[in-house]
Amino acid sequence: MRFFGSMKSAFGGSSKKKQLDQLVELGTMLQSDPAGSASVQYFNTLKQRGITPESMFLEIDKIYKCALALAREVRDRPTEGEILYNLGRLYQDPPRKTIISAKTLSEAEMEAEVTRWIEKSAEREGIKTNQPVALSFYHQALEIARREHRPVLEASCLLNIAVAHRLLGEIQEHRSYVQQASDRVSYIEDQHTRQQIERAVKMEKSR
Repeated sequence: MRFFGSMKSAFGGSSKKKQLDQLVELGTMLQSDPAGSASVQYFNTLKQRGITPESMFLEIDKIYKCALALAREVRDRPTEGEILYNLGRLYQDPPRKTIISAKTLSEAEMEAEVTRWIEKSAEREGIKTNQPVALSFYHQALEIARREHRPVLEASCLLNIAVAHRLLGEIQEHRSYVQQASDRVSYIEDQHTRQQIERAVKMEKSR
């Protein structure tokens, strides 16, 4: 699905489940491919003086939190888990470099915006301020993954929880969660996905 209008116009009149699916798809698209043509067209519909990493972060955060409220309203637990996981990823590794559109900003203004966001990111990235927020989302997603018997989401949450603890300098917790993630990999049925997570676990163990 492609999104060329604002969030409000894109979802007006849809059923709640359809709205939920569209919001998740939109948030995932913006988070995973912010420089893609569909993402650029979406961001260009926003009435902002340019799309900086900060405004990207705030827009994606808003979309996911709207989706989270809908998922809880319609009691879609698997989708709720996915959204919580994606929120964890957003807070753990927020946009820092990509600028989508600068059409209404002068070069000097854009440079100032980028510098300000990099400085704010450096504070977070020092990295500790955002990791507790990310951990909160990951643990909520992990609880759902276990209740819904979703081993891919479970292993992914455990691995990213390990990353958060590493960034916080909590080595014992890091090792514990890496091992838990490793233990869950064998429960993943899809071979390609299992191999991807196995590689990620191996890489994290070496850090």
